[in-house]
Amino acid sequence: MKLDSIANTCTTITPPSNCLIYDPLTGICSQCRPTFTLINNNCVACPTGQIEFGGICYTIIVGCVSYSSTGACTLCSPGWSLGSGTCMNITLPPSNCMTYNLTTGVCYQCMRNYVLSGNACIPCPAGQV
Repeated sequence: MKLDSIANTCTTITPPSNCLIYDPLTGICSQCRPTFTLINNNCVACPTGQIEFGGICYTIIVGCVSYSSTGACTLCSPGWSLGSGTCMNITLPPSNCMTYNLTTGVCYQCMRNYVLSGNACIPCPAGQV
């Protein structure tokens, strides 16, 4: 409740939606609930694919389970390797894979006498190379 000194009545003060710390005397929200960020005294959700840290929305890093206050990854899920604030998939390439993308986990080219089938290298049919 806030006293209206002109009308000498009390009015109900409602903090902005999703505001965690609100000062009814100044009408200012100083901190939002988790996953929300403060913009123009309103708590808004970060866009899809982003996460909030320190009042700023950062892009979600695939494989990351812990972030720094700047949005850099500090800990990756099992099977992922941390490097320069991001996570890289460290799943071993399929057997007989010659060209493999560690980040996406995709095999692009197989060794001689093998052919790519899905994301696996299988032997060429008999009589083919």
